[in-house]
Amino acid sequence: MEIKLRTSKTHKKIYREILSSKWSQKTIVDCFSLTNDFLNTSTYPVGYSEVSTHIKIEQLISQELSSYLSPLSSLSTNFLPKSPTRIPKRRSKNKIEKHNLTNEAIYNLSFPLPLSLLEKGDIKVIGDLDFLRDIQSLTFLMTTEYLIPQLNKGKMNEEKDYMIFVLFIHALLSWHDNPSHQNYLLSILFNELGVKELSRICLYNAFKLTSPDEHDYLTKAQSYWSALIDEKLYQEARHFAMTLMRTSKQEHLEEIEEIIELTFQLGKYLSKH
Repeated sequence: MEIKLRTSKTHKKIYREILSSKWSQKTIVDCFSLTNDFLNTSTYPVGYSEVSTHIKIEQLISQELSSYLSPLSSLSTNFLPKSPTRIPKRRSKNKIEKHNLTNEAIYNLSFPLPLSLLEKGDIKVIGDLDFLRDIQSLTFLMTTEYLIPQLNKGKMNEEKDYMIFVLFIHALLSWHDNPSHQNYLLSILFNELGVKELSRICLYNAFKLTSPDEHDYLTKAQSYWSALIDEKLYQEARHFAMTLMRTSKQEHLEEIEEIIELTFQLGKYLSKH
């Protein structure tokens, strides 16, 4: 079975609008709606709205993701939660909405793996794979920074734990060919899990794996520097900022000088208070 993904100008316009908006339940619903429409305009409609009536997310997890979840469970004492045996039936309207969002996020992040539950034999996905990765990456960020806190707030631990496993698997498998972005995504996840040191390590790896010629080089440098500042590691932040002066391009130096000045100002302020 060959599935050709097609992107329209409208898809790209909506993607840019979501990317620049303040994230909320509405924007995550908009993101999932975009993903659904994008997947449904392929040679075969394979969006969540079409496929979810034929498969169950619990089936996807038990049959397709369990082989990945099992070895990861041994790491749960370090930073990953234990894999739940089942997800209880939700009864309140709010929890049902969050449960459904979790199911759709799992489907979108694990695509095209769910299709193996419907189609026997090889499945080949071609076409605009770059856009697929873009919206999966956006889904990852929105799920980590918005949906997981909402699941925490509602004490929906089973959905949250499954979601964390799927996010971890997605980062490892889908971005193995782009280790810089893989480390960046993992840093976001680990930060949400409260594993600050591991998050900083991943941020640093993401920065080191990015060439000064790439458009997001300075952004990743600032992210790592900010993480050091947030953890009050001012000496490390000062050393990192000074190192940037020696390794960065001329066009970045003005912003790096501002980082260095701010680092020293913070150090002076804290030494007096």
